[in-house]
Amino acid sequence: MGILVPEATLPMGITISNVYMSFSGEVIYIIPTSGQYAVNTYYKVYKDETKQPDTNIRIPLAIQVNDINKGVYTLLYNALKTIYTNSADVLDISVSNPPEHKDPEWVDLMCRVSLYISKNPGHVDLENAYHTVEKSLLEPSSPDTTEIGKLESLYNSLI
Repeated sequence: MGILVPEATLPMGITISNVYMSFSGEVIYIIPTSGQYAVNTYYKVYKDETKQPDTNIRIPLAIQVNDINKGVYTLLYNALKTIYTNSADVLDISVSNPPEHKDPEWVDLMCRVSLYISKNPGHVDLENAYHTVEKSLLEPSSPDTTEIGKLESLYNSLI
């Protein structure tokens, strides 16, 4: 998972366009402090979601939270999205596709969801994109009349 940012001004004052940001491969430190948790890590900035070539742009991020039960990555991405408000979620199949989910149909669905999100940056979130793509796959498409005509001709020639 990561976010696609159409235009970002990094903390060092540099403005860049159409970049991908992710916590992938970073160590996350969780420190309990008087009823709260300090969460410290780095996020990486890549030229796009392929993450190739590897980046040397690592920016520290520290947040304070009361509850980490929502999931640390969810909390971190929410914090990152408050910094880069024009961002869009992007599903990273290599991270989100654990070994038990190698079903080709599932991988295909997740690729379609990721593509849908990248084509609609800032307009959809992951859950809505998933439901939109899933619904479009389940809706029956109209039959190809050329194929029906060929099948009818073949059938008529056989009887």
